[in-house]
Amino acid sequence: MVGAFENGYVGVVKQGRFVLVRPDRLLVAAGAREKALAFPGADLPGVYGGGAFQTLVNRDLIKPAKRLFIVGGGNVGLIVAYQALQAGIDVVGLVEMLPECGGYKVHRDKILRLGVPVLTSHTVLRAEGKDHVERVVIARVDEKFRPIAGTELEVEVDTLLIAVGLASVNELYEEGRRLGLKVYAAGDAHTIAEASAAMFSGRIVARRILADLGRPVEIPAEWSPMLEMLSSHPGPVQGSYPVPREAKVYPVIRCAQEIPCNPCTEVCVEDSISIPEGNILGRPLFAGACVGCLKCVAICPGLAISMVDRRVDPTGARAKVTLPWEMPEGLIAPGQTVPTTGAEGEPVGVGKVVRILSGKALNRRRLVVLDVPAAEADRVAGIRVRDPEPFAPPTSPVLVDDSEVTVCRCERVTKEMIAEYIATTGVRDFNAVKAGLRCGMGPCGGRTCLELTARIFRELGIDPRTVAPPTRRPFTQEVPMTAFLAEEGGGGGV
Repeated sequence: MVGAFENGYVGVVKQGRFVLVRPDRLLVAAGAREKALAFPGADLPGVYGGGAFQTLVNRDLIKPAKRLFIVGGGNVGLIVAYQALQAGIDVVGLVEMLPECGGYKVHRDKILRLGVPVLTSHTVLRAEGKDHVERVVIARVDEKFRPIAGTELEVEVDTLLIAVGLASVNELYEEGRRLGLKVYAAGDAHTIAEASAAMFSGRIVARRILADLGRPVEIPAEWSPMLEMLSSHPGPVQGSYPVPREAKVYPVIRCAQEIPCNPCTEVCVEDSISIPEGNILGRPLFAGACVGCLKCVAICPGLAISMVDRRVDPTGARAKVTLPWEMPEGLIAPGQTVPTTGAEGEPVGVGKVVRILSGKALNRRRLVVLDVPAAEADRVAGIRVRDPEPFAPPTSPVLVDDSEVTVCRCERVTKEMIAEYIATTGVRDFNAVKAGLRCGMGPCGGRTCLELTARIFRELGIDPRTVAPPTRRPFTQEVPMTAFLAEEGGGGGV
């Protein structure tokens, strides 16, 4: 589906041909697109969005980087950092402009334990290189997110990943509403949230459509509150519950933040893990018996549970700790001594790999069993696979020239050109900027540069509410000219 029109028709490209249909109901579930940043070097080869990078690594099994740096501490940036490590890519560091990462703490902690530094209140100033990214320059920002002179650091990398948020792909939904079509939106096209929320949203919208069609379906009353819960932002960090000092074998659960997650409560064979807060957002608590079955360790999607077994050494000097392990095969091996880390990546000590477990009963996940000093057992949460390297100040002054910042890549329009045009003409209209500079007239249809242009208006002290919005026109996606051609003797394609 590529467009909605005034006469109530929508355009669809099917099997390479463009056709017009008049729908009775229209469901838009087009997902989300990534937001972009504009800085010198943002258009160099080697600068990726999170989605493109994930597609290459997870679907196409391509290793597009050797040394990766990430901008953005939301769930996308944190998860991609972890997936890159799984693919054997060295993740040199991650910066987040806010004082705290916006993603789940369990995702942040996973990469901290592996040795990836996370710098909050930092941003990227520029990417540099001749034909591709060779280094990036980062800096600390103040409370108004302005780079602080003298805090610049230079990092040698070959790839820069931008993961600074998502925007709903909802143009067809909004246009359908404007045209009076019976249109619905589900998933990220409606609200940006986690995958579980998107799937649940789809279930609700599907039943709503059936009900509107007169079908005998029911939407349970508890579904809407559940969707709201699944779509909620992570709660404040409160700390995890204390470990049971009197037990000899027990899980250490490091869920310190309210997020919608509870599989550990479902798999415990002794029913010893519960959520005292009474809902899926609460922090799980272990209280009761434990047989050391490891099911909770294997099931936790945040890798936030370890199992401590103090029964193995009668002297009480040593203990075994079992951790989830999803890094590449061969990175560690039985008999090897490895550096251990705590909940947030702090060094704890060393442990000896006893064995590596795997199998269907362990949720198809590998678990590594470590022999560690008993005094350290409760604190051991991970294994460091890389040593964080110090970042050095640049050897020459860092300049950020707006003439180097490309906002519209399709038409090569710079930030300097847009700011000067707005200042000299006094326009308060996206369409005027588009007409004057061709910003947004390329193949992407302004999907990236319109938002960046909005930021320029704000930087110039112009209230976005006073700026006329861009006119949305079909098509929402590129359509090849061949889609409009009729087969010889076969009638029109429309």
